[in-house]
Amino acid sequence: MEWSMLSMAEYQDVQKRIHAEIDDVVGRERTPDWSDHVSMPYTEAVLMEIQRWKTVVPINLLRYTTEDAKVSGYDIPAGMTTIANIHAIHNDPDFWDEPDKFKPERFLSEDGKEVVKNECWIPFSLGKRACPGETLANVELFLYFAMLLQKFHIVFPEGKRHSFQGRVGATFEPLPYELCMIPRM
Repeated sequence: MEWSMLSMAEYQDVQKRIHAEIDDVVGRERTPDWSDHVSMPYTEAVLMEIQRWKTVVPINLLRYTTEDAKVSGYDIPAGMTTIANIHAIHNDPDFWDEPDKFKPERFLSEDGKEVVKNECWIPFSLGKRACPGETLANVELFLYFAMLLQKFHIVFPEGKRHSFQGRVGATFEPLPYELCMIPRM
């Protein structure tokens, strides 16, 4: 959520488009619910792009191979410790056009009416060992984000910006920041 709020303060045109989508689909009075996400592809695409652009869990947990494997021409014997670099996948120019740029449209169909998932979008890892909380996390992220943007316009305080640098610990989190949440009229 922190990266999403910072992103909205930075990308006012994106925030304006989300406000319009929320107003069209949900309105200002009714609380957004999960069923709305199907009718809000731009909002969904923005959330996906934030998760790719500022990968919260850049390095996956350790895994162990249970049998010999071959990956990209490399032999990986059984019993080896492996770790996936999700950040590297989310920023690989072989998979993403201009990966360092914030471009929510990369997750939309040409007409902008449908969400298009790229197989290299893996903020929750993939396969049998993917995060079991992915579905719940996506629902909560959408609801919090939509509810906040339904009610507020997010900006940086006058004269302040954010570098979009972060610190890596167990997760990748933003450096300290300030935001203003202005009620939408």
